[in-house]
Parts: sequence; C-alpha cells; structure tokens
Amino acid sequence: MHKLLPVALGLLILFCFSGCSEKSNPLPSKSHPDEWNVASSASFHGKKVLASGKASCTGCHGYELDGSGSAPACQSCHSLYPHDAQWMVLADQEFHGAYIARDHWSMKSCKKCHGDDYAGGSSKVSCNTCHAGEGGPESCATCHGSLKNPAPPEDLSGNVATSSMGVGAHQLHMDGYGSCNICHVVPASMSDAGHIDGVEHAEVLAKRSWNRTTGTCVTGCHTSTAKSYIWNSF
Repeated sequence: MHKLLPVALGLLILFCFSGCSEKSNPLPSKSHPDEWNVASSASFHGKKVLASGKASCTGCHGYELDGSGSAPACQSCHSLYPHDAQWMVLADQEFHGAYIARDHWSMKSCKKCHGDDYAGGSSKVSCNTCHAGEGGPESCATCHGSLKNPAPPEDLSGNVATSSMGVGAHQLHMDGYGSCNICHVVPASMSDAGHIDGVEHAEVLAKRSWNRTTGTCVTGCHTSTAKSYIWNSF
C-alpha cells in the first residue's frame, strides 16, 4: 500500500498540471480550416474578414499583414489588399488608377473582390459609387479623355498639353470629324482584342501612314505638299 502512494501522488500532480495547461490554452489549434481558401465555403477567409474585420488577422500575420513568423504576408496572394490610405489619393503614386496603369490597364485583379460588374462582390464595396457613369470603371473616360468625349486630354499618362504626343490635335480632329474610328479601331468593350495589349498608346490605322516620331500622317486627310501638318505642334 505504501509503495503505491508515490505513484498515486505523481498521477495526481500530472492531472493538475494538465488541467491548468488546458485552461491556459483554450484554443485547440490556431491553424485555419481546410476550406479556408475555398470561396464557396462558409469557412472561406474572405467571409470571415468581412464579418470580423482584418484586425483579427494581425495577431498571426503581423500588424501590417506583411507576415510574421510562419504566417505568410497577405500580399503574397493579394497584391492589392489591404488598400492603404493613398489608394484614393489622386496625386499619390499608390493611387489605384496609377496601380492599374502600371498593370497595363488591366482590371482583372479588381474583379476578384469587387465582382465582374464592380458592384461590390465579396468585398461589399462598389466601385460604381465613384465611377457612376455608363460603363462604370470600364468607361473610356476612366483612362483617357473626359466626359465630353473619350479623346485626350487627358492622355494615358495624365498629360493635358497639346504639345504632348498623347494629346496633340485630338480635340481638333474630334471637332472636325466627331469620331475616333477615322484614325483608330474603336473597341466595343475594354476587353476587346488589341485594346489592352501592353502598348502604351493607341495604334493608328495603317492607311493613315502615321509616323509617331515626326508626328505626321502621310495619307488620308493631309495630302497637301504645300504645308506640313505636325500632330503636336499646330
């Protein structure tokens, strides 16, 4: 009987310690569920963030969500998220329009959170609140031109002076002809082939024999040899 007493006492101490340990760490695991990255699942992380806010992520992923310890940075998958304060500041290099320009004007990444129609999607934040005109964010005037017409100014680089090659005599031509298709293939939608193609300026129809270096057209309207017509100097 006396020999069993130390064994029983040891088991009692072990039980007490295990009970204290269980109370101090009530969460069985800090890992995410299997369907954490499945958008259709109720356990999808996007839905959890919407419900509780991104602050709930900072405990593991870092205050700026740039990764901490074994927890990866959210930006490793979401290059655009979370948006910072400069995202809506027009003059800042991190302005969302500037980001899209650097991405060759592609808005595919926006649709992942804001939906194909930009009405909010999983983010519940609509881009159409600001981009309220016809076409929403994909309106021609979002990237070039104005509410008057889609021809510059502004050009794709934000230039407004006629001395800029991207601006030039656009408005003079619009006043005379009223249509972009006299010089360009006009896309029916932003995603049309040849529209967003990595070239940082619109191509001119071959029949115009446009020379971007000299700013001149050889054929079409400017056939007179008596006068030189310079696109960005008139």
